[in-house]
Amino acid sequence: MAPRAQMTRVSSRLTRLSGEAGAGVRLVCLPYAGAAATVYRNWGARLPPAVELLGADPPGRVTGQQGAVPSEGLLDVAALIAGEIAALPRVPTVLFGHSLGALLAYETAVELMLHGVPIDHLVVSGCVAPHKGEKATPLHGLGQKEFFAAWNDSLRLPEIIRGSTEVQALVYPMMKYDIWLYDTYEWDRHFELECPVTAFGGSSDRLSMGDSTRHWRDLTSGEFRLRLFPGDHFFLHSHEREVVGSVGALLNVTGNAGGPRP
Repeated sequence: MAPRAQMTRVSSRLTRLSGEAGAGVRLVCLPYAGAAATVYRNWGARLPPAVELLGADPPGRVTGQQGAVPSEGLLDVAALIAGEIAALPRVPTVLFGHSLGALLAYETAVELMLHGVPIDHLVVSGCVAPHKGEKATPLHGLGQKEFFAAWNDSLRLPEIIRGSTEVQALVYPMMKYDIWLYDTYEWDRHFELECPVTAFGGSSDRLSMGDSTRHWRDLTSGEFRLRLFPGDHFFLHSHEREVVGSVGALLNVTGNAGGPRP
């Protein structure tokens, strides 16, 4: 078994999960609601050589954090993450996000491009395009029991959360904040990206089924691709090998397309 990669804090929001600074291509991954950047920590072993793998954490990632919900909305969080990415040495960069992380990745890409920092590819996973989604009743105001019951009605949560009130108590503050980010987010910048966009979807994902994932093509003038994987909303984990393999293929193309930038 290969040794676990050493994780290094790069900035307040970015953690290097594997690879070296200034590698040939950089992959920045944003987590889904209730998760931290370390959810991608095992990806490094399956990615091509010369990839710097970074995880980006929104606020509120401290396990069991209590107290007031952070005040930053989704656009504010995207601006924070974009600023920290922009401060890094310029190399070909790919953004990946799953579910809530996909919206954050998209808005981070918009923020970077508005400030003249090129993004080479955006990969959005398990998420309806923001201009097509119809939001259900907001959930962030519910108490812990009602919150998880409502989530489990629409999305079968992992057993480790579904079957343990202790685990629910630990992740509830973080998930509540993340769902507040989603509930209060409004797509209104109408900005067209120029980079290629690839959308991943689960064949039985009730949160992003049908043609809804295809509408990401409307948000870029670049090339668009769609790939469906077997599984529900958490195909990211149940088919991790195939997901990481697809991302790796995109990174190979991106890395071969250009070198370090001034």
